[in-house]
Amino acid sequence: MTQTITTPTINPTTVPVNPLDETLASLAAMREQLATLESRLLEAGRKIKAALVEQRLKERQYADATRKLEKIRLAV
Repeated sequence: MTQTITTPTINPTTVPVNPLDETLASLAAMREQLATLESRLLEAGRKIKAALVEQRLKERQYADATRKLEKIRLAV
């Protein structure tokens, strides 16, 4: 068995990555993700608020209808 040892070749076009630059890029990506998440949460909050308002309106309409029916029953 013969083993051949190959030495790694260094590509002269690759630039070593600076850990600080890599960290800053990661932080920028995280900020963007947080901004997207924030906008999605705000949108979800608006939808929930609208659904609650609609539900309260339906509850009021139901209460009004039952009161009117009760008045009609008492009048007859």
